[in-house]
Amino acid sequence: MLLSNSRYSTVFLERNRLFLDSWVLIEWADNPQLDILFRRLESLYSLIICTVSLLEVGFGPSGKVSANQITRGGEIYDIACENPVGNSVLRDSNPERTTPSSLSAYNPNHHEWLAARTHLLRFIDRTGRKVENARKLANDALIYSCAWNARAAIVTDNLGDFVLLNTLSLPQRTRNGHLRHVPIFTLEDLSNSLSGDISYPENIPLHLRSPHGF
Repeated sequence: MLLSNSRYSTVFLERNRLFLDSWVLIEWADNPQLDILFRRLESLYSLIICTVSLLEVGFGPSGKVSANQITRGGEIYDIACENPVGNSVLRDSNPERTTPSSLSAYNPNHHEWLAARTHLLRFIDRTGRKVENARKLANDALIYSCAWNARAAIVTDNLGDFVLLNTLSLPQRTRNGHLRHVPIFTLEDLSNSLSGDISYPENIPLHLRSPHGF
């Protein structure tokens, strides 16, 4: 079971939604054995992808990107056409899932674009890094903002960038001292959660979270 020791972060787990980032979709495309894991997960969670992943999955020079990734990129578009969702749709949906739902695609709106911009500007101001460095985080910042508004936990094997984005949210803690974070889990966490409890942020390696004080 996926958990969080932060009372604030548990809000993102109550509706049983998992937001899959681009790296997870790439790994899933190249490793058919993950089909078994995701079939299990679809019986427990609503799985959401972001249309931003169209610029990452199967995206590269001809001949250097796997055919499976190219196919998966096309599937993202098909899902966005057949089962699109957004903040307004998910906000009004029933949090009690009684039947498995199909994979859905979240298209960022102007609120998520503004949130991503805000996070990236904080990154520049806090670290002194160049605008070019911030732009490399742009797709992840959009996915993060969409997951936040979807009230969904993030699934990624790119922990460093998403942990960083969590620390760019202000304020960092509630009045009661709870982290205001979107819970982040890896594919390994998801697999292990089928037979035991996995809790955020304890699942994040210490070297990634200790510099940020959590």
